[in-house]
Amino acid sequence: RHGGSPHRFDLRLFWQLATLDSAMPDICFITTCMGRLAHLRETLDSAVSQPGTSCIVVDYSCPEECGPWVEKTFPAVKVVRVPDKKQFHHSVSRNIGAQAAEAPWLCFKDADVKLDASFADTLRPLLAEGHFYCAEPRQLGIGGVVICARGDFDRVGGYDRAIQGYGGEDFDLYYRLERAGVVRKAFSSGLLTLVDHGDDVRMQHHRIKSLKVNLTINNLYRQVKYDLMMLSNSDLPEATRQQLYATVQAYVSESLSSVEPKTLRVNGGQWTMSFGVKVNRILSYVMAVPTSETSREDRSASADGDADPSTP
Repeated sequence: RHGGSPHRFDLRLFWQLATLDSAMPDICFITTCMGRLAHLRETLDSAVSQPGTSCIVVDYSCPEECGPWVEKTFPAVKVVRVPDKKQFHHSVSRNIGAQAAEAPWLCFKDADVKLDASFADTLRPLLAEGHFYCAEPRQLGIGGVVICARGDFDRVGGYDRAIQGYGGEDFDLYYRLERAGVVRKAFSSGLLTLVDHGDDVRMQHHRIKSLKVNLTINNLYRQVKYDLMMLSNSDLPEATRQQLYATVQAYVSESLSSVEPKTLRVNGGQWTMSFGVKVNRILSYVMAVPTSETSREDRSASADGDADPSTP
């Protein structure tokens, strides 16, 4: 204040700011939905009721219009709409949800996963910079539940948009977080409950309808990508990853349609040795399909799935 009067500390303003800061959610639950409204009805309340948290639901062109239901039932939940999509894309939808989040910690959970009432209060004291958290022991259907810091998620580029269909995008994120020096920690899978359903529900909005075929494509793609990352000691640009995924997808389709093993050859770049000697590296992958364990359904699903490549 002018006139030589000392400044006064406004205690009431201090407590107002302190209360406002403590009320800011520190964890944001992100759930994506396309044709899973029935599951969302069973599980969303378990996230909304967690103290000191916020929730985002990504309505990824849901044919059941989950967005309006969420807005009417849980007005505090932020709904992000992604229109005009024919197939579900896990990576893209989760990345969109993350972009809309404001909390420092992100928790990705699928629509078919219910949280224990103590989930946030149990995890909050464990959260530490430089770590991310997954459920252990691993169980089918809950491997995609993860809590990570927003900064770490952005630093590794989020989920890989090249990965399509069902499965693998979650473990790919974990691999890249660990590669970036983020330490993986565990929380009890007993804090999660999976709504029981069949693989037909998992695959209903994906172009490839066979879970085994889709996982084969995604797992092989991830392995080839990791090999190339190790050779180059760097991440692959998205255009390179998209092209690599298309190559792997075509290779798996051809292999499942053939009795004889096929070979996938990938350019591993050039290595310069001593005295200027240059060596071109070619990576080779041979997938031998056990015919006795590969059903005709899986073979036809792969062939049909590769007929009309889609883009996210």
